[in-house]
Amino acid sequence: MEKLKGTYASINLDNIIHNYKEVCKWVANDVVVTTVVKSDAYGHGEKNVVQALIENGVKIVCVSTIIEALRLRKNFQDIEIIILGYTPRTLLKKVAENNLIQTISTVEEAEMLNEISKTKVHIKVNTGMNRLGFDFNNAASIEKISKFKNLEICGIFTHLYSSDSADKTAVEIQFQRFRNLIAMLKSKDVNVGTKHVCNSGGIIDSRHMHLDMVREGIMLYGLYPSNKVSKEYIKLKECMEFKSYIASIGSVKKGEGIGYGHTFIAEKDMKVATINLGYSDGLFRNLSNNAEVIINDQRRKIVGRICMNMFMVDVTDMEDVSIEDEVIIFGKSENNYISIDEVASKAGTISYEIVCRTGYSVPRVYVKNNKIIEIENDFIVIK
Repeated sequence: MEKLKGTYASINLDNIIHNYKEVCKWVANDVVVTTVVKSDAYGHGEKNVVQALIENGVKIVCVSTIIEALRLRKNFQDIEIIILGYTPRTLLKKVAENNLIQTISTVEEAEMLNEISKTKVHIKVNTGMNRLGFDFNNAASIEKISKFKNLEICGIFTHLYSSDSADKTAVEIQFQRFRNLIAMLKSKDVNVGTKHVCNSGGIIDSRHMHLDMVREGIMLYGLYPSNKVSKEYIKLKECMEFKSYIASIGSVKKGEGIGYGHTFIAEKDMKVATINLGYSDGLFRNLSNNAEVIINDQRRKIVGRICMNMFMVDVTDMEDVSIEDEVIIFGKSENNYISIDEVASKAGTISYEIVCRTGYSVPRVYVKNNKIIEIENDFIVIK
């Protein structure tokens, strides 16, 4: 594959598809796997990710907002798009005009949408997350909106709040609440369409909860929702690598400080490389003095505070290091590997946040069949 110079995130579309197919193999043949591509496909780039998914049979995707849905509809006319979040009244007309599917969490939302146009909806049920949704005992309100002439209920779902935990007690309680509600609605002859409960944690560890459809989120991008879920049966591949390059190499004398606030003091004479990447690009500032990168197949420590656009690395005793050498923030070299989970752990956060916060200023480079198929920005120069 071509070598690039610049700061960029490399997105492996083959791995995206591998992760999708791994889930398809895990669920029953009659269970639909919908993919969650909110937040710009968890930072991986919604357009290219969705295109790859469509080419491999995906027919339904989920987003969080109307804005995300409209961006996708502009590029993809035939795919079903479910908006999982709330849509403001002023934008509800756009839902129907663009053949989108809106999540409904209250009677008031349903009434507003019913006044506008015929629209497909999914019903959100609150079984314990306490974020959005009808109360799990409130079958009456769902029965009421099922009679609205302009609303077609084509699905009903809930969200598991601890499916990534080892203890599944809370998950089972949520599932039972959901099943009880479905039974109540069935007794009232309310047709709720597709039933779905499982997010990534539920997909892995709670196969009896798969129902009609599952929602593959973080797993699509090669990341397990936590270290508490099983990794035995579904083998995921990370899809993003984050890379930059050395902009400068200099010397620091023993006793001198490095970076803002001199939080690192050299205990010996050092050689220090400055990397053209900073917290504005998504590199967490609390990785300062607390993480490593890969340069020329060697792990090297970050020294000093991470700056807005740059950070520094100890390259003392490295003879084969030069300006413009590649720096891997997370990803693989020939003999070394820094995982996204490792970076997340050192940053005191979760893998979701690491990939989602890899900045919009960082170009995405899309790879398929070990070849670059698209570079998001023109200013990256092929070596």
